[in-house]
Amino acid sequence: MLKNSKPYIAVLAIMLLGYAIVQGFLFFSKPIKTEKLYLSQADDFIPCEGIIVRNEEIITEKTSGVRHFSVKEGEKVSAHNKLADMYPVGTGSEIYNEIDELDKKIERLEKSTGGTEVSSGDAVKNEQNIKTRIIELAGMSQNRQVSDAATLTDGLRVYFDQKQIISGQMDTLKHDLNATIEKKERLMTEAGASVMRTVYSPKTGYFSQVFDGYENLLNPDFILNEPYDKFKEVFDLKEPSGKPAGYIGKMSSGFTWYIAMTVPKGSLHTYAPGDTLNLRIEGLGNATIPALLERMEQTDDGDYCIFSTDHYTETIARLRRVKVQIVTKTYSGYRVNKAAVRIQDENTGIYTVSGSLVAFRNVNVLFTTDEYCIITQGEGNKSALFAGQPIIVDGKNLFDGKVIK
Repeated sequence: MLKNSKPYIAVLAIMLLGYAIVQGFLFFSKPIKTEKLYLSQADDFIPCEGIIVRNEEIITEKTSGVRHFSVKEGEKVSAHNKLADMYPVGTGSEIYNEIDELDKKIERLEKSTGGTEVSSGDAVKNEQNIKTRIIELAGMSQNRQVSDAATLTDGLRVYFDQKQIISGQMDTLKHDLNATIEKKERLMTEAGASVMRTVYSPKTGYFSQVFDGYENLLNPDFILNEPYDKFKEVFDLKEPSGKPAGYIGKMSSGFTWYIAMTVPKGSLHTYAPGDTLNLRIEGLGNATIPALLERMEQTDDGDYCIFSTDHYTETIARLRRVKVQIVTKTYSGYRVNKAAVRIQDENTGIYTVSGSLVAFRNVNVLFTTDEYCIITQGEGNKSALFAGQPIIVDGKNLFDGKVIK
C-alpha cells in the first residue's frame, strides 16, 4: 500500500513546490501601475511682477451717508447710469440689504422654475447633487472655510427647488417667486422715499470700488512716454496716494489697458515693439491673453517693457500689482508621468497596455519637469497614441510584447 502511494507523494510534492514558486513570484514581483494619456500644454515663460495701468477717473460725493450700490464690482456701466443711492445713516440702507437678499432669491427661483421638465433620471442625479453639496458644506464647516460657503448654499437651495418640482410642486415655487417679486417692489417704493442723493456714472466704462493709491499716479500716457526712472519712483512707493474724501469708486474707460514691468536683460532679445506675446496674469486664471509689446527700454534693472491688450474682464478693474508670466514658447502634446518615459535599445518611449499585451511606443519628448513630460507620437510605431490610452508608470521586467494578467 505504501509502495503504491510513492508516485502520488512525488506528484503532490511537485505541485506544492510549483505552488510555492508561483506564490513567491507573486509575493516578490511588483504589479504594474498605469495612468492614462491626456492632451495638455506646457510653456516656457519669463516670470516677473507687473503693474496694470488703465484710463481711470475717480468718483467722489460730498454728501455723507450710507451708500447702496446699484452695480457690481467690475461691471460695465453706460454713461449717466445710476451707480449708488445715498441714505441718511440708519435709514434706507437696511431696506436695500433686504432687497439684495430678495434679488438673490428671485434669481434662484427663476433659475429653478425656468427649466425644462425633469425625468426620473434627473431625480436620481438631483439627490446625488444634494448629498454632495451637504458633504462639501460639512467639510467647509470643519475646516472653517467660509469663502465659498455662500455659493454652495445657494446651489443647494436650487437643488432643493428642483426636488420640489420633481415632486409636483412647481405651482408652489411659482407662487413663491411672484410673492417675492411683489415684496421687492414694495420695498423699492419705501426705500426710494429716503434717498438723499443718487450718484451717476460720468462716462461709459468699468466700475470698481477698489482704491489702491495709483489712480492719481499712473496712466497710459505716463508709462508710454515718461522715462523708466519716473516709473520706478512710483513703482517703488510703499505708500501711494491717499484715498480722497467722499470716495465712491472709479471708472476705467476704454477697452485697452496696459501692464508695465521689467524683465531680465536680453530675455526678450528676439522680440521688438509691435510683436504680440501671450501673458498669463495672476488673478485671471490659467489661460493666456495676447498682448502687444508697445515699448522696450534697456535699463540697469533690466529691460523695461510695456504691453497693451483689449482682453477685458470684470476682474481687471480691481487688479493692480500682479505676478506675470510672459510665455515665449508653448508645447502641445500628451502629458505623462516622467517615470513613464524610458529608454529601450537607445529609443525613447513609453509602454502602453492594450488588453493583456504590453507594447513599447517611440515618443518625442518636447518638454520636461521633475514630475511630468509633454510628448508626441514618435516614428516607427505600429499604431498611434490616443487620449485615454493606458500607459505604464511603474513595473518590472517590461518589454515589448509582454503578456500580463
